[in-house]
Amino acid sequence: YNTIKFRDIVLGKPVYGANVKGVKRKSETRYIRITDINENGTLNKEFVSPEIVEEKYLLKENDFLIARSGNTVGKTFLYKKKYGRAIYAGYLVNYHLDLKKVIPEYVLEYTKSYSFKQWISSNQRIAGQPNINGQEYLQAPIVIPPVREQKEIIEKVIRLKNEIQSITLDIENIKIKSEQEFEKSIFS
Repeated sequence: YNTIKFRDIVLGKPVYGANVKGVKRKSETRYIRITDINENGTLNKEFVSPEIVEEKYLLKENDFLIARSGNTVGKTFLYKKKYGRAIYAGYLVNYHLDLKKVIPEYVLEYTKSYSFKQWISSNQRIAGQPNINGQEYLQAPIVIPPVREQKEIIEKVIRLKNEIQSITLDIENIKIKSEQEFEKSIFS
């Protein structure tokens, strides 16, 4: 497959997020911070609202966020409407992916790969805390198979994640059942 630069699959320029305070209250708009993004690219359950909502930071379907500083430099998130109305914080950089070239879910999974993590590790500046700015991310190499194959890869990843989730649920159920049986044998 071709290895190209991240800039080759991005439309427009990187955009840094809002520099507003997050408040712990429910509102119609969620404030997505680096700490709200799990390693697997999902959001945690903690809901923080922005103190002020600036429309220019509202996320749109398939907006792709990358953390630019701190211990989480390189952490990625793909916004979907299912997350509800949201804006993103200043330590995140927003990229608009070229949907003619890539499937956004493929890009998300690629950024979880060893290759991408190695690039992060060797390109971050460590002055106070690790950092890679929005322009530097555009230089990141990314392997891009044809869209058809990207789709096949994502389908396989989804199947594997579903299998893992099913096995994890089975393990939890076995654990609960064994604890119940243990207690029953001890206390009966």
